[in-house]
Amino acid sequence: MPMVRGPLLVIATFVSIVFLVLGGFFAFLNLTWSVEWEYRVGVTAPDGVAWTLWIPHPGLSMPWTTSGSVAVVGSIETPYGTRINITGTGSGRVRFSNSTTLVGLEPRSGIPPGLSLSGGEGVNSTTLYRLWRQSSDRLANLTVSGGLGFAARASAEFETCDGSGFVGHPEEGWHPLPFREGECVHRFTRPPNLIPLLFVGPGSVLAGVLVAARRNPPND
Repeated sequence: MPMVRGPLLVIATFVSIVFLVLGGFFAFLNLTWSVEWEYRVGVTAPDGVAWTLWIPHPGLSMPWTTSGSVAVVGSIETPYGTRINITGTGSGRVRFSNSTTLVGLEPRSGIPPGLSLSGGEGVNSTTLYRLWRQSSDRLANLTVSGGLGFAARASAEFETCDGSGFVGHPEEGWHPLPFREGECVHRFTRPPNLIPLLFVGPGSVLAGVLVAARRNPPND
């Protein structure tokens, strides 16, 4: 009997390890988040109107992409905090963004703590941001909107926030734009993945049986 019991213990140990490893692997997939944060700014202007704007800084250095004839000149220090100097003609957009991958229960922990728009004004909370405008037609109507955004995706769920920011029609020189409240959405794309339990449960039970068997070997 001991000769039979030895191989059975080896096989059971191997199966237990495989189950626990597979359970851990699928649990890892469930908790792996792809996290992206962004700062979007859109400008709506009549065709042919050239403009320069000093917009709030997101607090972090991020790569950017543009659409339309928009150029990012650089950062400048102003009496209202750090601003980014952008220029363009007509309508256009600029998007600053970066991303990371993390494993955990809270995807927001992947967002760098320094992500915050500069120069917010208000008594107890931010109610406005000041932008500076210079354009080829001071009477032209420009609409400027901007805000921070956040998106996190895992295997069975996602969370997005369009982020707080500003929106309005700046006039020439320094002009306040009202604060805009963001909105967040958290959804499951499908039922939570229960595959880890199918492996971790039996693997743990089998491991417990093996430990008990080793501690209490049968009497020959």
